[in-house]
Amino acid sequence: MKQLKVLPLVAIISGLMVGCGGGGGGGGGAAPKTAFTFDFAIPATMAESEATTKGCTVYDHKTELNGDKTVLTYSAASKEQVTNYVIGYYSDADGKRSGDIIKPTTDNFKFYLEDIPDGGFVTFQAIEFNGKEARVNTFSKEFLEDKKLRNATFALNRDSLNKCFTGGNLASNKFTNLDYRNAESGGGDYNFVSQTDIFTSPNPDMLPTDELMGLKGEPTALFQYESGSSDKALYQYGIGSWGTGEIALVRADNTSNIYSSSDYTYDSLNIGFVTNGFAYDALKLDKTAVEYNRPSATNKETWVYMAFSENQVNGWESLLNETISDGWDIDVDPSAYLNIDNLPNTKPSVSTQGSAESVIDLDMGLTSSTEGFTRVAYFATSGDYRVTHRIFTTSDSDSVVVPELHYYNFPTSAVNGLKVSASDDFNRTALVVNEDSNIDSKVFMSFFSNGEASEPELDEDLDGIITSEKEGLENEVTLRTSNSLVVSRFN
Repeated sequence: MKQLKVLPLVAIISGLMVGCGGGGGGGGGAAPKTAFTFDFAIPATMAESEATTKGCTVYDHKTELNGDKTVLTYSAASKEQVTNYVIGYYSDADGKRSGDIIKPTTDNFKFYLEDIPDGGFVTFQAIEFNGKEARVNTFSKEFLEDKKLRNATFALNRDSLNKCFTGGNLASNKFTNLDYRNAESGGGDYNFVSQTDIFTSPNPDMLPTDELMGLKGEPTALFQYESGSSDKALYQYGIGSWGTGEIALVRADNTSNIYSSSDYTYDSLNIGFVTNGFAYDALKLDKTAVEYNRPSATNKETWVYMAFSENQVNGWESLLNETISDGWDIDVDPSAYLNIDNLPNTKPSVSTQGSAESVIDLDMGLTSSTEGFTRVAYFATSGDYRVTHRIFTTSDSDSVVVPELHYYNFPTSAVNGLKVSASDDFNRTALVVNEDSNIDSKVFMSFFSNGEASEPELDEDLDGIITSEKEGLENEVTLRTSNSLVVSRFN
């Protein structure tokens, strides 16, 4: 059985804000403000059987060490859980507080885009059970301007209510009687492929007893490889949506080159296609591959590739996704997005710049012409006190202003140690895209969804945006068809 793989790396919102500081009201005739409403949800881990019985929305599947299958799900936070633990505020371009603390009076946090000072930020944070740890999310005004987060749901780390959201799940389907006709005899076994399963047969058509489990609505695919190629050389392929009854396979009888004009050292290269809203990988290669077999023309599918490097330079992970051009040669070249050879091995530096008390220098080579999104997260400790802070911005600058946080009644000695410094643990992630990318702020945030307490690595957010399996699958298709580079580093 193939494990369904969706981005970890997202749900829905409404609410009310009081004490709104920042941009005052206007008289009659003023343009309506753009409201953002953040709902909150409480995570729960249930046995898969219980979640199925209750119809719970599935956000992640896991198999525990003892073999038990569990499901991550969420339920709506109560008014008390939000009003007692969540606050928010605006900050100006220098990170200085603008206006009063925003204290929710219902079960959500509401703010207005126009009330964020130009170049400034909005922040919400939650205090943990012990009263000594704050979890903080900050968004720059520019990050929010695509308005994709106007209604979003964030996790809140509170005791499970043993309830769950329902519906909106991927539906399973049993495929039988899949029937293909050879374009040309030869090749090895036939691999019937779905999003969740692979069935291998010596025949291009299924026997009455054969079946392939998959997802309702997907077309499925069939791949046959050259004999003895260890599935590295495609011979012919087909897609279930090409017709009904017997479907003619298409020969992969053309060869195109694989190279990297920037000498990018990647660990894996997946080549496949997106069709009918689903992605299928036909080939899983490595850096040694210099060519691949492909059809002479597409048949409604979009061919794509994905290259991943775990540690090409200085400990940085990188993920390059591109659609394959009409010429079919693949130049695995991230330099069109970012010069990854210059990514640093050192932690980011922190300094005072002008009126801004704390500015993080990402040192990633981001400039005003860089398109995309950035997330920088840091984890600071001082005695028994802790702060986990994520800042989401656009990728047009290496400098990220850190807004002044609210530290509750933490002692002064602890507060001084909780302010961001170069000795903290950091996680830097940048998504760089070209102009025709479909990746928006909500998709970017889904890269860090559904996390557990992951300090100090900070690679997933316990209190980030929540993403169901269905949404994650849709976001993965968006990523695969949007020319983009993701780089990430913890240190």
